Amino acid sequence: MKTILFSVLFAVVFPAAWFAAELSDGTTKGVGADPLLKRFDKDGDVERAAIRELTRKRAQQPGSMAPSGKTETVGNRKVRERMANLPVPGNLTRRTLKVGEVEREFFIHIPEQCKGKPAPVVFALHGGAGSSGLEMHHKADFTEVGTREGFVTVYPSGINGWNAGLQNFAAMRNKGADDTGFFRAMFDTLVAERIADEKRLYLAGGSNGGLMAQYLMCKIPGRIAAAGILVATLPRKRDWPAPSQPVPVMLMLGTKDPRKTWDGDRHSLSAEDTVRFWREVNQCVAESKKWDLPDRDPNDGCRVHAQRWEGKAPVVFYTLEGHGHGWPMQEVREETGTGPKTHDIAAPEEFWQFFQSTPSTKLAESKPMQQTDTRIKPTASQSAAIRKLREKTANMPVPENLTRRTLTVGGKEREFFINILAACKGKPAPVVFALHGGASSSGLAQHLKVDYAKLGEQEGYVTVYPSGVNGWNIGSHDSYSVKRRTSDADDIGFFRAMFDTLIKEGVADPKRIYVTGGSNGGVMTQFLVCHLADRIAGAGVVVATLPRVAEKDWPKPSRPVPVLVMLGTKDPMKPWNGNADQMSADETIAFWRQQNGCAADGKKWDLPDRDPNDGCRVHAQRWEGKAPVVFYTMEGHGHGWPMQKGRDATDTGSKTRDISAPEEFWTFFKASIR
Repeated sequence: MKTILFSVLFAVVFPAAWFAAELSDGTTKGVGADPLLKRFDKDGDVERAAIRELTRKRAQQPGSMAPSGKTETVGNRKVRERMANLPVPGNLTRRTLKVGEVEREFFIHIPEQCKGKPAPVVFALHGGAGSSGLEMHHKADFTEVGTREGFVTVYPSGINGWNAGLQNFAAMRNKGADDTGFFRAMFDTLVAERIADEKRLYLAGGSNGGLMAQYLMCKIPGRIAAAGILVATLPRKRDWPAPSQPVPVMLMLGTKDPRKTWDGDRHSLSAEDTVRFWREVNQCVAESKKWDLPDRDPNDGCRVHAQRWEGKAPVVFYTLEGHGHGWPMQEVREETGTGPKTHDIAAPEEFWQFFQSTPSTKLAESKPMQQTDTRIKPTASQSAAIRKLREKTANMPVPENLTRRTLTVGGKEREFFINILAACKGKPAPVVFALHGGASSSGLAQHLKVDYAKLGEQEGYVTVYPSGVNGWNIGSHDSYSVKRRTSDADDIGFFRAMFDTLIKEGVADPKRIYVTGGSNGGVMTQFLVCHLADRIAGAGVVVATLPRVAEKDWPKPSRPVPVLVMLGTKDPMKPWNGNADQMSADETIAFWRQQNGCAADGKKWDLPDRDPNDGCRVHAQRWEGKAPVVFYTMEGHGHGWPMQKGRDATDTGSKTRDISAPEEFWTFFKASIR
């Protein structure tokens, strides 16, 4: 009798999953409700029981499977229907498939650049509180990232959540639905229609959708390239097959999740045990790499900490400290009783960045994935260009407008080349340091690429081209910093010595010392700001995202410093979306915005298209704060300096000819004088 009553009760209660309760301030007051419902509320909240009764009645009404915006009041709470009669957004197309005798639906978005050719596809799975893919679209918009990054988005619709093959309370809503067959059918259909690249089918899901994604990785791992899991630990009791091959997986779990508790319960594994399961599946090493993500919203009460294990396929784990149950960036934080939501990350962007860093092997052959090496290695033509540049700078005479000087730092002789125009002699002047990239050991290499001295003679600043030792020492020797080239030279001491010497000689105005650099020189520029912020008045960076080690290994700047960063969307050496070792463009800018206490909104403008034939455009954005941050998106630009001669000869992509980096930097520095 108890079993019958229990089954009937949950058949009544769980259709409430189509709706959300929004809490308001006030004392909880009793509301008439089925007393049997009350026993399943841990805190005896009869309002919650009444909400379930209301949603049960709604679910029996015609059209209840479709969304609406209707609200009703129960006690001190407002209950809103999430999905009823809501039109399909203009950027999505509703499609159906017959799976067995059941018609199933999904919503699809195909960006223009993906049409006519197989493309990556991200399947975004809604939680157990829905039966429509539109709910997932409203929680987390994958289409915006897909349009920018070039992947197809699919929002499949479950039937009262997803059937992950479990005989527990949550599974009773969708018991019998062939969801595994549904995903196989979607995969096959989109591949056959040449919409999907069969090597790049990805899953992303939260809560019950995250559970389903993990179930699919166990059921059909040969079809899935990688998966992103949000607020979904594994169940303790599961009759699932062991995955037949490793699958790259990223998990994001909240420490304050009231539904998927961090330490687990009698139904669910803990966060630690869930991560351990996937580490064992992927045969990961014991050691991991750790880093903290930028605290983009100090008011959300949350922080995000990351950890990555390498193996036959990587496992990445984001600890969402203080986060409850729901998607990051979700506007409603506390109102549904699911805890705060972190606003420090956007899950679609983090998942896609991870997917991009995983290998795109032919998964259907069920071959184990190889451990990835995220180092960017020079091509044959790039290596030849590096050798040629080094030979040229080693043998060339010092140009007439430059003077070679040396300093002894740590027992080693270091050199720099300086241009002091006549107008600056005899009085302290602004000094711009221009740093070469990692392919050189001579400041003359930077002078050959970009002539700062010519502009300095016009504008009245001193130019310094310092020489690194096989590039620059950015304080870390992981795969990012390319140990095979970078030395252990005391570069921080070298710059201190140059600053002190030029100030003592009356050449440099100590309040107007600026540092700029490209590639490895741009990374070093940012490293210097973190170490010597009190000495630097402004920084300019070209094609140089931050290494991930900057978050944990670099000191925080002692004061805000004006920063202008220029990054190319087609950079093969500093990928726009980042990788395991390098931050993305967005993360790099977020780092500096946080350091400078910048406002959330930035002013945007486009720079003139001076060369319509270069295939590039430059878009700008500026954030104000304790010190400004300006970001130039060089659309179509590869790796190298704007105005640089030779576009594709070294496999580094096109170069914009719409701007001159020294001119843009100097204009920015002049406007930022303190």
